Amino acid sequence: MPLGFAVSTGAVIAFCVYHNRVKRIEADSHVPLTEDEQQVLLRHLKDSVQRERLTSVAIPSSVTTIGNLAFRGCSSLTSVTIHDLVTSIGRLAFDGCSSLTSVSIPKSVTSIGKSAFKGCNSLVSVSMANGVSNIGEWSFKGCSSLASVNIPDSVTSIGEDVFLGCTSLTTVTVPKSVNSIGKSAFKGCSSLACVSMADSLTSIGEGAFAACTSLTYINIPDSVTSVGYGAFHGCSLLASVTVSESIASIGAGMFYNCSSLALLTIPKSVTSIGDGAFKGCSSLASVQMTDSVTRIGEWAFHDCSSLASVTVCGLVTTVIREAFEKDTVFLNK
Repeated sequence: MPLGFAVSTGAVIAFCVYHNRVKRIEADSHVPLTEDEQQVLLRHLKDSVQRERLTSVAIPSSVTTIGNLAFRGCSSLTSVTIHDLVTSIGRLAFDGCSSLTSVSIPKSVTSIGKSAFKGCNSLVSVSMANGVSNIGEWSFKGCSSLASVNIPDSVTSIGEDVFLGCTSLTTVTVPKSVNSIGKSAFKGCSSLACVSMADSLTSIGEGAFAACTSLTYINIPDSVTSVGYGAFHGCSLLASVTVSESIASIGAGMFYNCSSLALLTIPKSVTSIGDGAFKGCSSLASVQMTDSVTRIGEWAFHDCSSLASVTVCGLVTTVIREAFEKDTVFLNK
């Protein structure tokens, strides 16, 4: 006979306890708990052995919030049903649920907490309905089997490290509603080959797409005005880039070690090229800059072993030491 409900970190969680074992989460919302019964359930909630035995979760209709750490470490959990009255998923709610294969987040959910599904390394697909506006930092970090995720039009920003190390993710479409991509958001997504960004995005954070080693082309829309340090660092197959005509600076390390980058147009909006911006771009054969560029930073084109010539305008006033290889030929317009 199920004992009923326990309250954990602000969320009502229903546990079925049979003969001192947790079997399945589901219960009648009208069954009250005595204080002693709540203590029994809370002990089970904290017992890592019992957590490991849990295989299936059906969130009861009385629950509107899945609390912080609610199912953390339930390593045998394969199935979770979230009904459409739940409005938020708390911090670390499903952290380390290493057997969970898919999750469907209903339109009622507006917020996914930090590290909510971190380390769910069997998670293959995530479906998010229009309603989610905030995806917290590290939400899907290390979900190494995640091959498919839809980012709904209700999301306004993609936080820091959200999809860090999702090595099976192949395609990402960033919708019009998103105005910023956070630091290391897609870093280390080594299978990511296609990224589509809408013309409403304004900023791309530090290392946002670093080490995305399957990415071959990127179009940074004209709405983008800021790109962080090393945003595309180590994208070794990146061969072609279209840079936003609203960017004032090619930031430090922006394309560092993009060893396949051969084609690049620096738009008129750019006034400076940061330190190490193209360092190690060994396939880059020529660079042409407009008359808006006035500063070229330290090591900006260092280790660009194929770079034979650079066309610069007479308006360049500052070239920091070792910006280019010693044998590079400079042509003035």
